[in-house]
Amino acid sequence: MKFLVLGLPRSRTGWLSVFLSTPDVLCFHEGLDGCFTMQQYKQKVSGKADSNTALIFFDIRKHFPDTKVIVINSSLEKAISFGKEEYGEDVTDALTSAQEKIRKLDALHIDFDDINERLQEIWEYVHDTPYDELRANELIKLDIQMRDIHSMDVDALTQLITDEITSQA
Repeated sequence: MKFLVLGLPRSRTGWLSVFLSTPDVLCFHEGLDGCFTMQQYKQKVSGKADSNTALIFFDIRKHFPDTKVIVINSSLEKAISFGKEEYGEDVTDALTSAQEKIRKLDALHIDFDDINERLQEIWEYVHDTPYDELRANELIKLDIQMRDIHSMDVDALTQLITDEITSQA
C-alpha cells in the first residue's frame, strides 16, 4: 500500500480519500469493506491507498511496516456520539483505546481543525506530483462523507476485526 490515512469516525477520511486520489493512485475510503481477511485487504489495496476509520483497531505497523501513514486527530466525543447514533451501542472504550493507539503511531499527525491549512503538507507527504491548490480549494467546497455506514459489509468487517483482536491477545 502506498499510504494510509487513519482517523476516528467523522474525521474527514471520506473527503481525504477523494482529495488524495490521483489518476495514478486510487485512495479507497474504507477499503476494508468486503474483505474477510487481512490478506484480502492487502491484495485489494496493493499499489493503492486507503483512508480508513476501521483500521484504527489494527496493529498498523505489523501489517504495513513501510507504509506512509497520516493520522487525523479528531474529537473523541464526536466519534463516540456518532457510534452511539449509528450502532445504538456505547463505543466509548473501543474508540478511546483506538485513539490512544493511533496517537502513538510514527506518522504525520494532523489536527482535524488544521486539515484545510495543511493540505499541501499532507499532499507532499504522500505524493511526488505537484500540489494543485486550485483543485484543493474546489474540493474544500464539497461535502463528501459516507452517508450510510450500514451499506458496508458488516459481516466481513466483524470477522476481520475479530481476527485482529484475537491475534493481538
